[in-house]
Amino acid sequence: MKKIKKILITAVLLLSLTVVFITPAQAATGAPKNIIIMVGDGMGFNQVLAADYYLYGKAGANPFGDFPVQLAMSTNSLGDDPGPGDDAAQVYSPTLYGRFDEWCTNVTESSAAATALSTGEKCANPSIAVAPDGRLLRHMSEDFEEIGKSTGVVTSVPITHATPAGFVAHNAKRSAYADIAREMILSSAADVILGCGHPLYNDDNTLVEEPNYGYIPEDLWIDMADGEIMGADANGDGSPDPWTFIETKEQFEALLAGPVPDRVLGVAQVYQTLQCLRVVDDWSKPAYTTPFNTGVPTLETMTKGALRVLSKNPNGFFLMVEGGAQDWAGHYNQPGRLIEEQEDFYNTVQAVIDWVEANSSWDETLLIVTADHETGLLSGAEGILSPVVNNGKGVMPTMYFHVGTTYGIPWHSNQLVPFYAKGAGAELFLAVADQYDPYRGWYLDNTELSVVIRELCGIKNTKWQDVLAAKKLGLVPVGLENYADGITREDFCRLAYELLHRVAGTEIIAPVFPTDMDPFTDYTAYVSYKVFTLYKLGIIKGVSDNRFAPDKILTREEAATILGRIAEHLNVQIPSTRVSFNDASSISPWAADAVGDMAALGIMTGTGGGNFSPRAPYTGYQAILTMLRMYNAAK
Repeated sequence: MKKIKKILITAVLLLSLTVVFITPAQAATGAPKNIIIMVGDGMGFNQVLAADYYLYGKAGANPFGDFPVQLAMSTNSLGDDPGPGDDAAQVYSPTLYGRFDEWCTNVTESSAAATALSTGEKCANPSIAVAPDGRLLRHMSEDFEEIGKSTGVVTSVPITHATPAGFVAHNAKRSAYADIAREMILSSAADVILGCGHPLYNDDNTLVEEPNYGYIPEDLWIDMADGEIMGADANGDGSPDPWTFIETKEQFEALLAGPVPDRVLGVAQVYQTLQCLRVVDDWSKPAYTTPFNTGVPTLETMTKGALRVLSKNPNGFFLMVEGGAQDWAGHYNQPGRLIEEQEDFYNTVQAVIDWVEANSSWDETLLIVTADHETGLLSGAEGILSPVVNNGKGVMPTMYFHVGTTYGIPWHSNQLVPFYAKGAGAELFLAVADQYDPYRGWYLDNTELSVVIRELCGIKNTKWQDVLAAKKLGLVPVGLENYADGITREDFCRLAYELLHRVAGTEIIAPVFPTDMDPFTDYTAYVSYKVFTLYKLGIIKGVSDNRFAPDKILTREEAATILGRIAEHLNVQIPSTRVSFNDASSISPWAADAVGDMAALGIMTGTGGGNFSPRAPYTGYQAILTMLRMYNAAK
């Protein structure tokens, strides 16, 4: 029943979305004016449960516990290797529940996770919005700036750390803090950047003898410290706009009343975290037993200030708020500090909810609460993944962090993370959450967050719009999912058959015993006749005698050869002009003509940097897009 209900919900929503193919200047009806994403770094299901038990004595009593959209989300990256070799190993599988020792292998870093949330595309772990082929990926904040919205990021950790940077900057290495700082402050169009990373203070909010410019370079800091620094154009008038720089607790609190600047850059007087890393000797103590740093703002205060600055824009805004230190508490095995950081995050979520209800409405603001990944493999028992144990309100739950194989400390895990949404367009996430986990229920991928948001706001050229267009034409067979992953030969044949059926009226050709038997014996009965049909039409071939290799991931050059045969079958005229690729010499001789034909026809394009990447995996989205282009070329 749940599956049927899911399909009905998805179908209704997809039908309702077919009217949203508009230009960025045309706001879609019901599009959110304000978009707020709140990321609990390292916040898995058990982190939420632990804080709920301690703070309320029961699960689900937190500020987002009653949100109408409650799902799970996968977080995998493209791995540590920029090549495709380790990509498949990163993908979440519920079989990990039976392989406890593998939870913390093949996991994402915050940089890649933030990139997926912000751009809708995966990247390798060290990178921030840079694809494996070197392409700079486009943040949705850049889209919002183009359509006149204000944008900002707020965090409880350094402003140049992976998650805030992952919504603004571009760099192949997340550790290149100096370059990231320069891009965020001097080159971006952001209107608000608030967080930590102060070079003159330590984690105890105490002045240090020697500055530590680890997160913000010295030359940039000297310019900032005067109280104002010139940045790039933020309001769209073509002229550079200055930042108002703040650092004291009183300056942050001043944002909550009276006039506020148009653009604010704030670095609290603490080095790495607002509170989590204070008094190193007390790290293992229970929650609330160590006095807090008193000279820094709370995440709640910073977020309220950001809302006042950003909401001055009548066109609305985009804001990412990160509770960043839950992750640090997990890495350093700090159950007590985790509870404190979760409460700070909860208080901040409640402040945002209060702002929406007092200053906006749920009809014009979309609020999302989620995580970039889980940290620490937090469990209620050692050596097994189980819920943390409730010991009553105000009593530390039974909690165990597990040391991963990376760096010898608790590390990120490959678990699904919680996803909550409320407000304008939130229901659309129910439609894209088309994968089911026996432990957490329906889940979406982290790349789909920005895809949905862009769709809601009428921003063109999103992958989801292409998929919707193809679905509307009947080109996408039921059950084809995981668009971001490499497509199998079998699934590509399913797409190809639907194209031929819609364009040319092709019908199934069935084998005839014993004169015309199917030569392949290694694919599923569900699609065997479709594969046989394409075989009889001369469009596909096997990989060897009697083998079709249905589960083999299709490469780009293999896709080009099949598409070339489809074009020939549909009598599509190939232009005589040729497209040259820098890596043409690496294209297999048997695929060279087809690659040239498909590029000339505009069916396939390069992967960036003038390359074709012939042996890179062909993704489900790319396959759908090329079938859509072939459909248009043939019609």
